Amino acid sequence: WTSGKNIAWSKAGADVTWAGKKGNVAAGQLLIGQLGSETATVTPASYDLGAQELTLVDIDGKTAPVTVTATAAEGDYVTDRAASPSGKWNLAIAMTDEVTADNIATAFTKKVNGVDKNVKYALAVNGTVMTGYEYVIDTQTVNESKTNTAYNKANIGLASANVALGTSTLSLNAATAAQAYDSYLTFEGASKTLAEAKGITVDGMNITVPATAAATPGLSVTVNILDITGKIAKKDVVLTIAGASVSETETVAPVSIKISTVNSFSVDLGTIFTNLDANIAQNADATKTTVTTADGNFFALTSATSIGDGLYKVAENTAIAFKKADGGAATIAARNAIKAVITLNYTGSKYTTAAKDLANIYGTFNLTLTLKDAQGNELKKVIVPVTVSKPEFDDYYTANQYAGWNEGILSSVIDNSTQNAPAFTMPTNLYTINKKADGTTGMTDAQPDYTYTYKKTDNSEANNVTSITFTDVVKDGFLKTTDYKVKASNEVVTVNALTNDGRAEDNGISVSKEFTMKLAPAFNKAKLVYYTNGVAGTVAAVNADGIIAPLTGDGTANKPKNGLALQYGDEEIAVSATAIPASASNDHKLGGYEVTTGSAATGAVVVGFAKSAESAGTGVNLETGDTGVKIAGLNAGQGGELVVTFTDYAGIKTQATIEYKK
Repeated sequence: WTSGKNIAWSKAGADVTWAGKKGNVAAGQLLIGQLGSETATVTPASYDLGAQELTLVDIDGKTAPVTVTATAAEGDYVTDRAASPSGKWNLAIAMTDEVTADNIATAFTKKVNGVDKNVKYALAVNGTVMTGYEYVIDTQTVNESKTNTAYNKANIGLASANVALGTSTLSLNAATAAQAYDSYLTFEGASKTLAEAKGITVDGMNITVPATAAATPGLSVTVNILDITGKIAKKDVVLTIAGASVSETETVAPVSIKISTVNSFSVDLGTIFTNLDANIAQNADATKTTVTTADGNFFALTSATSIGDGLYKVAENTAIAFKKADGGAATIAARNAIKAVITLNYTGSKYTTAAKDLANIYGTFNLTLTLKDAQGNELKKVIVPVTVSKPEFDDYYTANQYAGWNEGILSSVIDNSTQNAPAFTMPTNLYTINKKADGTTGMTDAQPDYTYTYKKTDNSEANNVTSITFTDVVKDGFLKTTDYKVKASNEVVTVNALTNDGRAEDNGISVSKEFTMKLAPAFNKAKLVYYTNGVAGTVAAVNADGIIAPLTGDGTANKPKNGLALQYGDEEIAVSATAIPASASNDHKLGGYEVTTGSAATGAVVVGFAKSAESAGTGVNLETGDTGVKIAGLNAGQGGELVVTFTDYAGIKTQATIEYKK
């Protein structure tokens, strides 16, 4: 009953004696083809659409002469409540008695410039319009069968010839239903004798098959139809009777998964499949078994490479891989399956979902594992509640213990190799990449990206910037801001979702984490140490000539260390013009950095000497050769603080100090 789907109707050409449910037909009586149903999805899913008054109304508020009935989608609920857990409903339409043979062609039209045009209707719930004006009931075109030609017998058929045990309703195929005013089933000839022997009966379109008639071969049913012209036609259809009856639906323990961290997940079946009825186990066909979901927001959809709808198949030939207790392959017939491994619709780095809003892929979804026989008849249903959540940063990454972490705080050093440019690059080895939950590699192939938030020297704040601007944090050559809030993030998986207009669109799922970074200049670990007979002290001795002697000795028993040393980690050099020359060179390094008293070359650190303002003495100078540092104008008993300033190639300074005394 949507646009473009003409409704077939006609008038009976003569009186008809008819054994179907709708009874005899009089000449001239309006006969309408059987109408199918449309589907609707309701949010929230808990809303009971079947309990509401549904109507079709046009733009002027006029109600169409039809009834609209909503029923929860078949097989979509596992309790006895009417509402559909997924929010999916079937909407059936029927014309009221106001519609007659005389007015059906115009009952759903109105004149536009003198021409009958189909009225567009919207679906209203309890009088409130809930959809666009997009539905038409197209009865303007009288079907060609009005010529009173009997319906083509060859076209008669059933939607499915598979029959379950118990009582079920068989449906006409779409082509037959559109032309059929009414229909019913009969057994005739040899099939009548066989049906009676097996206790199989029909009533209208209903068929009842007792358990004792399971897998009965060679049974045909006669499909009788009265078409919309008033002509009767019939055809025999061979039936396939199920080999076992459908048992009660059972629900397994909930499964929790994080999207993108797994390619497959395991369902604990408990004793459901080990305690299967022997008849079910014998007739089950694992290749026909499906896992489906009624909720389009679940992120695995029907595809050309799947069985059923909803999930990719495992091992390329079944929808579910059944496992024994020891992890080996199980069979339904052996009744040794305790787990079912379900593989998701995941290719490369992309999942697929019908969700229009990416946020809707998270939550709890009921998957239905349906065990079937070779003919596709349902034998057993198992509900699998699956809770899908967003992955966390720690699911993807683990902090690299060798990268400078200390209780979640990162210590890092500014690279001094580039002048007048951002002098800091985040280390590339901060994190190691985790394996997936099933042990496979490839959780991601990329380290995170980083953004920074920090306080500037003017007390304003830079928020979530992609790099550190050192003019913001360096004042008078010194790094004033040392603590930074860093956000690590990465888009870890792509979801191929659907937009409102139905086109496919990629949406990324990202993970992120914030941490504190302590940043320091390149030479911040350098310090001054004064040795006396091998013992390191914090006060440097000034001799009678005003000289602080440089480091001598190698620390051995015969050569104890004496004098002033510049120390960086485990390395140290003498504080002298020989060890710290005026020209930078690879022969004079400390901690991997060239040290010089001259101008900075690329990667070099300039070392300058001074005293604090309140210290005694008139000046400080690094004497030539191996003489050491001279404190001029210093009298006996006086002292002070020697200040050594290190300036890296980026122009950022740091200092080391030591007290001196004459």
